[in-house]
Amino acid sequence: MSLIVPEKTPVVAIVSLSDTITYFITMMSILRANSIAFPISPRNSAHAVAHLISKVGVTLILTGHESSMQDLVREALDIVAISSTLENIPQVSLEPLFEDLFLHDPIDNAEDLPLQRQDPEEILMYIHSSGSTAYPKPIPWTNRRVSELSLIPSFGEQDLCDKILSLHVMPMYHGMGIL
Repeated sequence: MSLIVPEKTPVVAIVSLSDTITYFITMMSILRANSIAFPISPRNSAHAVAHLISKVGVTLILTGHESSMQDLVREALDIVAISSTLENIPQVSLEPLFEDLFLHDPIDNAEDLPLQRQDPEEILMYIHSSGSTAYPKPIPWTNRRVSELSLIPSFGEQDLCDKILSLHVMPMYHGMGIL
């Protein structure tokens, strides 16, 4: 089984300390825009962030509004500019705030992006390892893997079907936070 990396599919990284709901909606918006999401831990060093950006070819970075997040991304991009083989340095934009995510006045007849059929082996998103022994490594999650993980609530000792749960203590850049 080989992974399919769709040509010219933008990889959008998120380096942010935003709340869980904003982070989740931002990730789902990236996926809905037919892009590859890559949540990156803001606890990484600038060198580690630069390594991850370069390794997967990030095209856009959404950063938090905190000065520490903007400084981290700026330092990482300086490192990428010096040491990377990327053709283009990723663009940077601020992650939307919670208040920006929902329209106060809904738009009538707004057109949705067309849904595109995805191959099960196409990369849907990346997560990364902790980097405890070296730089963190990007881990691709395919459409198939995410579909399989979504079945977890259907099995187990406790029946979670038809239950609405939320666990806001897990960071969204962590594999358990995404689940």
